[in-house]
This record gives sequence, C-alpha cells and structure tokens, in this order.
Amino acid sequence: MLLPEQVSAIPRFLLFRWLGLVDTFAPLILPTVLGGAPFFVFLFRQAFLSLPAELTEAARLDGCSPWKTYWRVCLPLVRPMLVTVGVLTFLATWNDFWAPLIYLLSSENRTLTLALAGFHQTYNTAVELMMAATGVVIAPCLLVYFLAQRLFLGGIRTAASKH
Repeated sequence: MLLPEQVSAIPRFLLFRWLGLVDTFAPLILPTVLGGAPFFVFLFRQAFLSLPAELTEAARLDGCSPWKTYWRVCLPLVRPMLVTVGVLTFLATWNDFWAPLIYLLSSENRTLTLALAGFHQTYNTAVELMMAATGVVIAPCLLVYFLAQRLFLGGIRTAASKH
C-alpha cells in the first residue's frame, strides 16, 4: 500500500511482454481483476468486522455452512461496500492514463483517455471541440455514479437506523 504503482512498472511491463500481452487490453484488466488495490482489502476487512457476531452465530445454529452464511447473511449486509469498491475501481480504471500509455502501443487499441489527449494535441485551439470530447469521456462516469448513488444512500440509511 505504501509503494506507488510506478515502482513496479518495469517488472510488470517485462512480465506482460514475456507473456505476449503488450498491446492488448489484458495488462489493463488483469491487475485490476486479480489484485485491485490493497486499500479495498482493508475496506472489506473493516466492513466484515463491523458485522455483529450474533448474525453469523445465528446462521450457524440454523444449520448454515460457512459458505452459505457468507453468501446469504454477510454479503448482502456489505452491499454498500461492494458498490463503493466497484464504483471506485471503475472510476480509477476508466480515468487511468498511465497504464494504457505504457501497455497500448497501437493507435487502434487506445483508450478514451489516450484518445482525448491525442485530440487535445490535434485540436488544441478548438475549445468547444475539446469540451464536447471531454463530455463524451466523462458521461459513463456520471452514469455509473448516479446509478450507484441509490445504494450509497441505502447504506447510509441502514447504518443510521439502529433498531
């Protein structure tokens, strides 16, 4: 958690080059799916520690296996955390400029952030075109946020209403 991503850039690039995955979307997807951010592990740990032990004990007494207890009792209670981690992961991946710049070599595989930077270099004086392109790039981020906002508020309501 303390080391910036740039510290592991060269070994990670050499690994993806050895695997033959440079200039594909795999170096952008695999680290996010397999590792994510260590901060999210901490968030999930804190969310699961905040659950009352009585819930898992009651599920165990009702005959639930540990997997079924996790799936049917614990996971629905941490749904706001799941949504938060999902939204933060999406926003970080969508807005990432550095990793696509390193791993994607051909212009056909450029992400929208790289295309926006190239658009800025081409049309640097046309402010209205740059603003329109920025609006297109930011639209999915706004959509994801507004769709997930309901679950954020639901989590806040659930935490605020102690029965």
